[in-house]
Amino acid sequence: MFSALMGILIFLVSLQMLLRRDRLWLPKWLLNRKTSSARVRLVFERLRPAMTWLDAHTYARLTAFVHRPLIFIPQTLCVLSGLIMPFLEFVPFSSSLVGGAVALLAFGMFARDGLFVMLGLALYLGPVWLVLHVT
Repeated sequence: MFSALMGILIFLVSLQMLLRRDRLWLPKWLLNRKTSSARVRLVFERLRPAMTWLDAHTYARLTAFVHRPLIFIPQTLCVLSGLIMPFLEFVPFSSSLVGGAVALLAFGMFARDGLFVMLGLALYLGPVWLVLHVT
């Protein structure tokens, strides 16, 4: 069930990126969610070491993969990943691998670091192997 929900969200966000929308549209039920500032602060404090490491290790490299026309490749893969994620629940670990690949692609596009995009593309080999050998 969680994979299906995440797949829908990945699809919605990545489709809007692919269509080059200026603003992100999300369903009202999601936008109306609330949390306390203390909880947000705690999450950011826990993420700080990882964010510091990522900030120190990302920079503009392999930039051809994060600019047009090649940026359509990771954007399209994210859209397709969102669509197939609910069906991957039947193949063990495949939705986790696809989710990791989407996370790397999204981070690479956000940070404008083509190396992370390439790592995300490479991670898709795992689910392909699982689907071909487990089913």
